[in-house]
Amino acid sequence: MTMPGRLLDFFSLEASEYLTRLESLAAKKAMEPSDATQFAAAARGLRGSATMAKAGGIVQVAMTVERIGSGVVHGATTWEPELQRALIGVIEDLKLLVRSVRTWGVDQDARVEESLRRLARFAPARKEQTEDLIIPIS
Repeated sequence: MTMPGRLLDFFSLEASEYLTRLESLAAKKAMEPSDATQFAAAARGLRGSATMAKAGGIVQVAMTVERIGSGVVHGATTWEPELQRALIGVIEDLKLLVRSVRTWGVDQDARVEESLRRLARFAPARKEQTEDLIIPIS
């Protein structure tokens, strides 16, 4: 990851704030609808910040966490102890990844893959569009 130092400083600070919010929400025994909305929003913020910093591995994990949060918001995913444990572990991984953003290497890539593997069963499948969508302009 080669980005200007100031951008990475800002990313590290902003990402840490999002991760603190995600961690506090994930630690709750039950996920109320308003908490689920905040959880999805924090994951979206983390994804956006990582995208701006070109932190691709963090983007992938944050996007998956965001999909899970949105699934909880829309009732497609149930908040259960296994999901909670997986998310708490992945949030810890994300903290380590954010701290390693300047020295990214194969260990971080492996951590990203492991995090994605742990979340795979909880994340709703992404709908991929295989055809061009034609939208009339008039």
